[in-house]
Amino acid sequence: MKGTTGSPELGSVVVGVDGSEPARRAALWAAAEATRRDSPLRIVYAADTDGRVLYLSAESVERVRGAGHELLRETAAAVAEQYSGLHVTTEFSRGAPVPSLHRTAGLRGTVVVGNRGLGGFKNLMLGSVGLKVAAGATTPVIVVRGTDNGTETGVVLAAVRDEHDAECARYAAREAEIRKASLRLLHVWNILESAGLVVTMLDDVEAIAGEHVHHLMAVADRIREEFPDLNVQADAEKSLSAAGVLVEASRHADLLVMGGRRSPGFIGPTLGRATHSLLHHAHCPVQLIPRQGCWVRRTIVIGDHPDAVVIGLVIVFNTTVGVAQEMRADHAVAALSTMSAPSARVLRDGTAREVAAAVVVPGDVSLLGEGDIVAADAELIEASSLLTDESMLTGESVPVHKDAGSLLSAGTVAMRGRGVATVTATGAASALGRIAALLDGTREPTPLQHRLASLGRILAVVTLGLCLAVFVLGLARGLPAGTMAYDSGDSRLDQGDWYGPAGFQQQRSHDTAPAA
Repeated sequence: MKGTTGSPELGSVVVGVDGSEPARRAALWAAAEATRRDSPLRIVYAADTDGRVLYLSAESVERVRGAGHELLRETAAAVAEQYSGLHVTTEFSRGAPVPSLHRTAGLRGTVVVGNRGLGGFKNLMLGSVGLKVAAGATTPVIVVRGTDNGTETGVVLAAVRDEHDAECARYAAREAEIRKASLRLLHVWNILESAGLVVTMLDDVEAIAGEHVHHLMAVADRIREEFPDLNVQADAEKSLSAAGVLVEASRHADLLVMGGRRSPGFIGPTLGRATHSLLHHAHCPVQLIPRQGCWVRRTIVIGDHPDAVVIGLVIVFNTTVGVAQEMRADHAVAALSTMSAPSARVLRDGTAREVAAAVVVPGDVSLLGEGDIVAADAELIEASSLLTDESMLTGESVPVHKDAGSLLSAGTVAMRGRGVATVTATGAASALGRIAALLDGTREPTPLQHRLASLGRILAVVTLGLCLAVFVLGLARGLPAGTMAYDSGDSRLDQGDWYGPAGFQQQRSHDTAPAA
């Protein structure tokens, strides 16, 4: 069967290995999954040597590198022996396992991990690396469990909570399609989950059940429409423990697909209670589909076009309102600037004319009346009960009386009376212009600025000193200078091996650019 147009792209498969038996089983399971998807398999070993460079000797680092490359070669050979037509690449990462796997998976890859690693707590049901990979993933993650018996049931199980799990159901349908298996959608609801909030809901159990069934059937109808050749079974069960029902149902499934993270609003990388329980106790591999991400892109990808349109309209509306408000503010400022642009009445050719203050020149005769702004420095020729407000220059709020022969400064305001004055200075030559020139000049830094600059220099010297100390300590421990020149947080990939369809081995160079 071929996937329908628009069905989710499953992407490449990335598996992490650490030498443990669960990791080896995960690698073989990942190889089978990559074969079904007709995609390459990438085997990653993360040694975390960059994080331990200060307390590991150069010899220890080289031993770790050698052991890691040997493990990659053995794992790739074991995969090539069973899946000779599969393209396999191996990657040795000097970074920590969790970020290395996420970075290798990129935007569309699927990360596969075993349910246990080489940690010291043998009774744990899930290793810390697998738990962190699942909690912090932005792409699908599969935790391989329950593959010891080697039997297949021909069923892919999808946990459906409501319509928001349609994306998980679509991934599950795609997995069932490539396996030529059937799909079972399972919805588990707890009748007592709302009793603490609304007790009267218990009086209408049938209505509650009908609402839950409606959510499930909405998802099932969408899957049947998109995958018409797929056998889809939808079941709704009532229980006090959703995790318990899903764990029991996983006994009869080849793969369980469910939402991998909590809904937005929870701080940090988290897993829901049911998801956490399934990762520890499921009887089959568990595939987690992250629920977080860009909501417009997510709704388009899952085919929920109405939601995508609504979200897009909200974004366009908010942007339009913001731009409109910004334009109105600009127009208001421009209008105020036009209103505040000073003008002056002057005598030219024996006629009183109102001109812009910018064209007033020394020698012009200025006519002043109540409320006029003095356009330039001038000397009064005539004055009649003239009072001017010089607060913008002197800070004095009391109007100043002016007589003939008094000087007027540009920017002052005639509060009362009338006057005739001869312009003596304009622009930068006026008193107001000289003040503006002083403000535009270079000012002496304040004491606070001096102290901040001194603190910045001290921090820069301390930082450089620490970097130099780390570099010298690394050289003293026998590390190569080239290795010490690398950023300790940069987990670049060393050269790995590539295994082609015929099982032969070639050398493959990996990009050594740092991760973004």
